[in-house]
Amino acid sequence: MYFANEEHKSNYGKLMNIYNLTPGQNVQYESNLYLAAFPELYRLINKSQFKPSTGPLVPLMTYSEQEEKMVPSHPGLTGATRWLVEAGFSLYNGNPCDLDYTNSPTFALLFIQAFKIRNKITGLTTL
Repeated sequence: MYFANEEHKSNYGKLMNIYNLTPGQNVQYESNLYLAAFPELYRLINKSQFKPSTGPLVPLMTYSEQEEKMVPSHPGLTGATRWLVEAGFSLYNGNPCDLDYTNSPTFALLFIQAFKIRNKITGLTTL
């Protein structure tokens, strides 16, 4: 499994424990936990907001009446992290998002790994 760094891997383990999940048990949540564990996102989320009843990226979003969907809204998000949250939320519940976004190779690899988790893709070459 691809991790951006050791902090990302550690945060992922913490979130899997908080949500009481094992790999493959609930891929919708797990793909979101994987992205929420990325240090640039993990630092933005109030840890008391991690609840097994809601996705871990939800605290970074609000509902937009104008767009009629959930949108990334945390003031600490950058253009790239905003895209990552939006793409991750789409993996969680099908919320529409635009994948035509160019950013760093790291963010592309993060999304690909989250997509692989969500779709239970194993056995392919590793990232």
